[in-house]
Amino acid sequence: MSHFRESASERFDREYPHFAAMRAGFRDVAAAILSGSVQFPNVNGDRCAGAEIERSAITANGTPISQTARDKLAARLNLQKELGSAQMESGTPPVCITAAGGLTTLKEVILAEERRVENGLAAMNAREVRLGIQPLLNLCDFRIVTRSVERYRLVPRFHDEHRGGHVPETAGGIPVRTTRVVAPFSSIQPNLDVNMNEAIRLLNRAFATAAYAVALGGNARYMNGMDTGWSDIRNHLWMMSHDIRTSEELRSGFPPRVGLPARYYTSLPDYFQDVYDQPPILNDPDNAFPIMNGLFWRVARLKFPRLTEDSRRLVLEFRPVSLQPTAFEDYAMLAFAIGHILAAQAGYADELPFGLMEYNWQSAQENGMLCPIFVMKDGAPTRMEGNYALRHETLAAMDGLRSIGASNDELRELQACWMDRIANGPPSVRFHRKVERIRGERPLTRDVLKDVILGGT
Repeated sequence: MSHFRESASERFDREYPHFAAMRAGFRDVAAAILSGSVQFPNVNGDRCAGAEIERSAITANGTPISQTARDKLAARLNLQKELGSAQMESGTPPVCITAAGGLTTLKEVILAEERRVENGLAAMNAREVRLGIQPLLNLCDFRIVTRSVERYRLVPRFHDEHRGGHVPETAGGIPVRTTRVVAPFSSIQPNLDVNMNEAIRLLNRAFATAAYAVALGGNARYMNGMDTGWSDIRNHLWMMSHDIRTSEELRSGFPPRVGLPARYYTSLPDYFQDVYDQPPILNDPDNAFPIMNGLFWRVARLKFPRLTEDSRRLVLEFRPVSLQPTAFEDYAMLAFAIGHILAAQAGYADELPFGLMEYNWQSAQENGMLCPIFVMKDGAPTRMEGNYALRHETLAAMDGLRSIGASNDELRELQACWMDRIANGPPSVRFHRKVERIRGERPLTRDVLKDVILGGT
């Protein structure tokens, strides 16, 4: 197909002969989308958004719930099982956020879903860990991962067998030469309806949004009983543990599988090429397109749910934000991401040069808002102290939400949450302060972290 050059995954074809058939299946569906024979509805008048929310659960005494208990709860509440054996994901239905009170409806749906899962956990004498990383888990324990789901056996095994030799043993003190490192992760992911003619522009905007969202919402500092010192190390560890690039790919600037692409996308075919370059891993050519897109782990991606149905949608999924301390804060960070992305439709057309955006992304993960970051101001890149930069970007997010009809009351409620973080730090900073206060002169241990998570003051 003329849209595609050779795939970087072809180097695996001798060992995995089904990869060729998977790529052919992907090409066929991509060709139908690019030719226009598969049409997507115009969403300008009734743009919808929903949320995916991952959670890790522990018993009343702080031990992870068993995979058996997780599976029973997932079946009862219709939750998705995740790689972590004590981890699950729930979702909300799409909410029309352009309707009057649309953001309030989205908030109420998120809060209702939280109550539903909380009640299910309480019935089994368990609770969720509202951090982007469950820090009590021991990465040496093989039981922390789900093995009853085929993709959670095959996909991790592929990366563990093909990880690049350049990947160090540790990052932030955490072992990264194992895919088990991602088992404790929990994130929140808005899914925003988009049009074909805006999809790539909004996707590129989402890459710039990622750094500001992580700086404002960092909540993944502690892991494996340790303090990594990062504001939010989740995305970095995921990137390192799944880095299968060869030395030649590294030298050529080929990007890692997780995180940012090599550059802003120029078109939908350009986006599809990036997906096409990733190993398909699973063997199901009839479903190659959703499988390959599902194994594509940029900080934001395009999804095509119900592609074979008349109710098909084109959705932008935003992935980098960790689970927040409360369900309301989940909503506030989802709203920030949606508003900041949609600011591209409200007069914020200029994006940072890609290299500065990459700098912001790395700095936000390591330092939160403690270091200067770059923003676009008056059409030019401008370096600002982190808290001032985030004030600037929350104004952009508010403009984006206004463009879809957000009310003043909705905006004031959100702004109060965002500004409190700018003044007092993201969740990772607050959790760190609590850990330091509770441990006092004691060394940091899992028992100390358990005390904090279970409600120490």
